[in-house]
Amino acid sequence: MDDARGRLLGDVTRAVNYLLVDGHCLEVRALGVPNRGRRAEWGGYFDNAEAAAKAILQCSDNNAEGVYLTLNPLKKDVLARRVNRIEYADRKFPFAADGDVARLAWLYIDVDPVRPSGVSATVEEKQHAVDIAKQVNKFLQDRGFPQALPADSGNGIHLLVKIDLPVSDNVLVKNCLRAIAAKFDSKKVKIDTVNFNPSRITKAYGSIARKGDHTPERPHRRSQLLDGGAAREGWDIPVGRELLEALAAESPAEPKRRGQSSVYIVPAPGTEKREASDEQIRTYLSAMPPAVSGQGGHSRTYATACVLVLGFNLTPEQAIKYFVEWNQTCQPPWDERELERKLFEADKLEGNRGYLINGGQRISSSDAVPEFTIDTSWMWPEDTSASAGVETGSRTAPCAEISGEELATDGSEVQPVPPHARFSNIKRDLIENKWIEQPRSMEQMLSDLSRLAGRWPRRVETSLFVPDPNSGVTWIDSINSLFGWLGTRLGYPPIFKNKEGSHTPGHVFEELRRLAPSYLAVEVFPHEPPISGHFYACNVPLPGDGATLQRLVQQFCPSSDIDRDLLTSLVVTLFWGGSGGCRPAFLLTSDAGRGVGKSTALELLSHLAGGALDIQARDDVNIVKQRILSKEGSSKRVIALDNVKSLKFSCAEIESMITAPVISGKKLYVGEGSRPNTYTWIITLNGASLSKDLAQRCVIIKLDRPRYSGTWKEEMRTFIDVNRGAIIADCIGFLRAARTPLAKYSRWSSWEHDVLTRSAEPADAQRTILERQELVDADQEECSVLQDYFAGKLREYGYDPEKDRVFILSTIAAQWLSEAMRDKFTTTASTQKLKQMICERSVVTLSVIVRKDWGRGFVWTGWLAEQGAKTYGDLESRISARQQSGI
Repeated sequence: MDDARGRLLGDVTRAVNYLLVDGHCLEVRALGVPNRGRRAEWGGYFDNAEAAAKAILQCSDNNAEGVYLTLNPLKKDVLARRVNRIEYADRKFPFAADGDVARLAWLYIDVDPVRPSGVSATVEEKQHAVDIAKQVNKFLQDRGFPQALPADSGNGIHLLVKIDLPVSDNVLVKNCLRAIAAKFDSKKVKIDTVNFNPSRITKAYGSIARKGDHTPERPHRRSQLLDGGAAREGWDIPVGRELLEALAAESPAEPKRRGQSSVYIVPAPGTEKREASDEQIRTYLSAMPPAVSGQGGHSRTYATACVLVLGFNLTPEQAIKYFVEWNQTCQPPWDERELERKLFEADKLEGNRGYLINGGQRISSSDAVPEFTIDTSWMWPEDTSASAGVETGSRTAPCAEISGEELATDGSEVQPVPPHARFSNIKRDLIENKWIEQPRSMEQMLSDLSRLAGRWPRRVETSLFVPDPNSGVTWIDSINSLFGWLGTRLGYPPIFKNKEGSHTPGHVFEELRRLAPSYLAVEVFPHEPPISGHFYACNVPLPGDGATLQRLVQQFCPSSDIDRDLLTSLVVTLFWGGSGGCRPAFLLTSDAGRGVGKSTALELLSHLAGGALDIQARDDVNIVKQRILSKEGSSKRVIALDNVKSLKFSCAEIESMITAPVISGKKLYVGEGSRPNTYTWIITLNGASLSKDLAQRCVIIKLDRPRYSGTWKEEMRTFIDVNRGAIIADCIGFLRAARTPLAKYSRWSSWEHDVLTRSAEPADAQRTILERQELVDADQEECSVLQDYFAGKLREYGYDPEKDRVFILSTIAAQWLSEAMRDKFTTTASTQKLKQMICERSVVTLSVIVRKDWGRGFVWTGWLAEQGAKTYGDLESRISARQQSGI
């Protein structure tokens, strides 16, 4: 660890120690960590300050949007949820809730500059926060408060004042913050007044605050404690309760809640009650459907939050207990922190409140007061489309899809409507309390589908896919599968009416195949770095330390340290995000002969990345491409040629596919298709002998004979299944490590730069690769055999092959080539082969020549031939003379 990194780790550890109380623990939470091409949350619990500091820096270095930790000490029991480590947190992970907090330890004053949402602060904006923070600190000290512990949040200033209160006193903390805000809030700076709940999280000091993009005007900054680099004396002495109560007494009166005065409710007969009872709220919630993952669960949960906050006019603090009870019916239940977030989001909405109290009877349009309508746009908060209303002539009427009213096409009174009427191929316009059916445009239908289904489905070329919790994605290849998935996603089937001029389900299906968001490929495992245009249906683990990867590699018994590095590079290449056609093939062989486990190694390494596409050297190349472009083949990372049996393996089509940036061919049921060539080719054979082109495309790895047990293969497969995440994390860590540059690079420069230079001895590894390529180059061996044979024949006919220049007719060269190679070559074929060898400078003693008096052929030039030496053209006559003499 370098000095700068060590100092940073020390600073973060010191910051954690301020918040970590003996006998308790805290939670570290990372928001916006890159995951599946989107952003996810990570979480873990810690009672070790250095371990927490390492987790904070690990997440921050992984480009998390923000890293936080709990402000108040947590009960020690919650540590067992995830002990001193941080990992991806799905919906089942229990983040810290108010009930987990042991005591209130800090009055947390967040001085934040006013600026557009989602961006970092400018230098000028941040300076405003600094100026106000100084004023707040002086104000508190003048009242007898101790010196606050200051911190730079990256965009503003935090002031931490030590307190010691029971959790139930969070309202006292709230009123203190409101009193400070009332005095110091301005158009340029705001004091955050919501930092009073016990499980509140704060910036993990030492992490980078990333809001929006990093620009010169609004840069990302590293947060830090402003304690002068040493623990402040007296920081652990809490402020007296009487000082807090005196400050809280100056807080302004609670403002009237939004929309409260605009609600028009008809009280139930004989009562003027304006608050709902526990029984009424619980009865109402018991009739609400639970949220089910993958079936519109987010929208159902948000709708329930709005019912509590808007319908029953509850504060988030009042609503949470009912929300938690309803949450137990969800599959799976939401984390309590996420429930709180949804309640606070609902509380931000404008509009009428309390409409479900006393039965929520609405006032009809004939009454003396204005008609009461409920805004339903919040039901789909992720909606990014245009207005959620429906067109009515030149105006927009509120959509009544969820108001409990049904289509009526005959002009009759509106009846209760089933939920499935929400997505349809007909318009639903409300005019004078009557429904009129009209065909909807394709643009409107696709906009609705994008809004309701979260911009799904998506596509690769014309093949549609949707998310699947088990396999990452599911391919949608028919109209029925599309609408079946949509019904599951929304919780109700779409409705399409066979009406003249209206679109059919087939029309929607075909337009989605043409217009849905498009990707080049779908990946079920990560790449480092991610490849632009690829959809990643997978988690992205934080970088590992390499230990699990090395345990895996060592199990296959590489012959030497260089072979261990090369085998490590093979595994890492499976997750390398290099361009198409930039990966070498890998050839597994052994000097120990058969039975060393080359095929098993290929099978298990392929299993790590989801299996292999197995092909044979003699397979038709068009069929191979068809399999690669299939849905099953496109999800693979490895193409395997196992146990090749050939004295000299050569296949021009395979050689071409290894280096092709894109693989194109016929795609079943579609026509022409293509995908980026991010495959890793792995070949196994005994006694490697390859064509020159194939040898130059291969990294040759030698394995020793392992010590097998009867269950070794099953144990290795289990090891991979259990540790797949850790192995991939180690590969990502490998690809982010420092490089050792090479003096020069080969045709695989991208791979050498990103992968090989991060191995232990990259120069030695590169040299070994080149040496082994020459050793297995059967073409070079052929050239040597050919030259030796031609020299022997020339000597046989009385020439000195070392000093003479001799013209060899093409027909004679073809005969000698066939005899040397023990194969039959036509004159044309032999001429082409010899010309190729000459062009590649594999044969330096031959050159092509055409003479009118001699014909077409080649000139043999001895190694010691003098410049300008005579060229003998009598080889054919010498051969004839030999034949006539019977020698």
